[in-house]
Amino acid sequence: MIGADKSILQWVSPDGVVVPLSGHGVIGDPGIWVGSGPEGLGHVDVKALFDAAAMDEGENYLGGVVDHGEIDLPIHILGTSNADFQRRKEHFKSLVPRDRLGWLCAFTAGTGWRMVAARRGSFKPAYGSDPATAKGATFDTILIADKPHARSKDDEDEWANTTGAGTGVLYLYPGPQSPGWPKFVFTGPGRLRLVYAGNDVTMPVTIGVGREILIDTDTRVQTIRERAARSSDRGRSLWAQMKAQYFPKAIPAGEVTRVRFQITGAGPTTKLWATVPQRHEGLL
Repeated sequence: MIGADKSILQWVSPDGVVVPLSGHGVIGDPGIWVGSGPEGLGHVDVKALFDAAAMDEGENYLGGVVDHGEIDLPIHILGTSNADFQRRKEHFKSLVPRDRLGWLCAFTAGTGWRMVAARRGSFKPAYGSDPATAKGATFDTILIADKPHARSKDDEDEWANTTGAGTGVLYLYPGPQSPGWPKFVFTGPGRLRLVYAGNDVTMPVTIGVGREILIDTDTRVQTIRERAARSSDRGRSLWAQMKAQYFPKAIPAGEVTRVRFQITGAGPTTKLWATVPQRHEGLL
């Protein structure tokens, strides 16, 4: 059972409303909390893929696919009266919509804070629980996690051209379980070349003082954009100028990756910042 002495569990709505789900106070006090028997908090289901050959024994393992995840939470809701209970129930349900992602967050002393983006799958009274006449009820709640790996604080590193050399090294760690696709923010002046984990990519343009290049290496949405430094606009895409250059490889899981870089025409304001998400199989 999740308790205040073991872990902290919270739901954060898409609009940022925080609902504590563990560490409930005195029994009988109104509130919302998770009961015993939650499922899906500690793992990610992986569907194995196999290939069978004619007249051969067994199958050959090809790899695994991670589909969406499901987290089953028994949610207790108690009010001061039936009317108060109904209000609490409807309010909580509104904070867990189907069409928008919120965050289920967990903290333990061993893992720190982890979170997973999720939406409401189902919210129905548990068997034997009648929400029509009582001041409270238990609801079998299923949260759907589109991307079931939990996230912890992203790893990041930063370099500034304080020595004037225009070269340096950053170190990034995606965690022990999943590879990571880093993001970079390069602040000019200069022209950037990145070399790491089998990637060797040079930016197609030299940028001046007060300009920056945003680089997202995620293979599904790789983007390279230039804009004014610290601007909120998207800037202009440089992808058409890359001449078939791209980032084919992620940072490997379970090891600290050394990101080497060289900047031609660097100046005193030249900077490079990098970050990579840390993903885990389970919140706890």
